[in-house]
Amino acid sequence: LCVGARVILTTRDEARDPRRLQRAIAEHGVTVVQATPSLWRLMLEGGWQGAPTLLALSGGEPLTVDLAARILERTGRLWNLYGPTETTVWSAGGPIQRGQRVITIGRPIANTRLYVLDPSGAPSPIGAIGELYIAGDGVARGYLDQPVLTAEKFVPPPSGLPEPLNTRLFRSGDRARVRANGEIEVLGRLDHQMKLHGFRIEPGEIEVALAMHPMIRESIVVVRDTARGDRHLVAYVVLDGASEPTAAELREFLRATLPAHLVPALFVPLPRFPLSVSGKVDRSALPPPPDVVVGSAATAPRTPLEARLVDLVAQVLGIPEAGVHDNFFDFGGGSIQILEFVVRAQAEGITLLPEWFFEHQTMAELAAFIGHDAARAAVAASREDV
Repeated sequence: LCVGARVILTTRDEARDPRRLQRAIAEHGVTVVQATPSLWRLMLEGGWQGAPTLLALSGGEPLTVDLAARILERTGRLWNLYGPTETTVWSAGGPIQRGQRVITIGRPIANTRLYVLDPSGAPSPIGAIGELYIAGDGVARGYLDQPVLTAEKFVPPPSGLPEPLNTRLFRSGDRARVRANGEIEVLGRLDHQMKLHGFRIEPGEIEVALAMHPMIRESIVVVRDTARGDRHLVAYVVLDGASEPTAAELREFLRATLPAHLVPALFVPLPRFPLSVSGKVDRSALPPPPDVVVGSAATAPRTPLEARLVDLVAQVLGIPEAGVHDNFFDFGGGSIQILEFVVRAQAEGITLLPEWFFEHQTMAELAAFIGHDAARAAVAASREDV
């Protein structure tokens, strides 16, 4: 407005209809478009061709590498913006370059400071993950008539900051780190952290790994309960193209960069993710996953020991069948299930140790490792005595 521009506000119906949105952009000669990543995807899927003079602004949700590349193919420039409503409203931003492999939120805008702090309130070293705090003129006074929540989120500056502040900081609840070039990378929500089978799960870490797969356009990772009361790590994915990778292929891809407990047990393909009225992904509206996890190509046991181990897998994990080459962790197996497996196996006279599962994750590997090696059994027995 300060330089003679106009702001065109679309209606909610226009924002949900890619064709009407495209017409509005063309009709008003729009040169800058601000939208959430979900809305950008909707426009691209609706056949939007873009314009080389257009400046695209993305904010409100994490911007993925593949979406940034698609937007840049149809626009002149792309900026990624960041800022909670409590900081009215953008706090940081930065341009995204073609071929950029890590999407950051850039640097703080004028009259704003960002801090990545560890749990003690000290600044996290470069590259170390902490919580993102925001200070500056944009920080709100608090929440109306909610003094407890205000005191929790709007906090005094800790003593360890590099410069003294006489104002409060807003705790964003976002996990972040400062990169070597000074830009800030946001890595997901602290309140999206999950605990599964004794492990703390960071869904953002898995989603970033899935985004590197050439057939995955976007993903959301959650923990879901099954009908029998078990909990599984579930990845909802939107595919990029007609080809659909199998669950086994995706697990193998993730195992190259993630530990076993971070590999989802279920992969649920969706044509698109459900959106809230504000245009953001609505996690609560994701459909329930299948109740049963089954192997991709079950191979029948070839020895009595393999048969006993496969039968134990079915009992412990509550699945109808498993092959000797299926991975124990692919079925949602974790530390609790391993202990139950060990107890049941020992009751049948099979001696094994819990740590063997992490080195030998299929029943074929585990059976070969156990074998008829009396020396190994003796070692296991001696350790149990200790």
